[in-house]
Amino acid sequence: MSDRHWWSFMISAIAASTTLIMHIPMILQILFALMFLDLILTKLVAKNWDEILKRLAQMTGTFALLAALRVSESVLGFAAMEYTAVFFIVHELLAIVEKAAMLGVPIPERVRRMLVALREESDEQQDRSQTQSHTENSH
Repeated sequence: MSDRHWWSFMISAIAASTTLIMHIPMILQILFALMFLDLILTKLVAKNWDEILKRLAQMTGTFALLAALRVSESVLGFAAMEYTAVFFIVHELLAIVEKAAMLGVPIPERVRRMLVALREESDEQQDRSQTQSHTENSH
């Protein structure tokens, strides 16, 4: 491919991407950018590819959920996708701070304590849901 064709292709790709991004709600653009950053940090702290693939699957599921909520908003009667996206944005911000701390980025002590408390609460909830799931499956 000649330089002229390559530059023409790149300009077309940028124009197409810009047009596509303009039609995506800003809140989803923010979430996507945070997820991309989280994925990069996951790659830096992950011990194996399974962790990265698991995180990618979670992100895909998140966007599938948000798409389903967008479609069902007329039935639900409120902006369910936006409210849910805010939750996921906060989740991504916490994950980014947590992974940055793992990489040695200095985190204020108050934020560090908050992350530890949130992680412990999350682990407790996950343990309860797994116990409940096992109890339901055994009946």
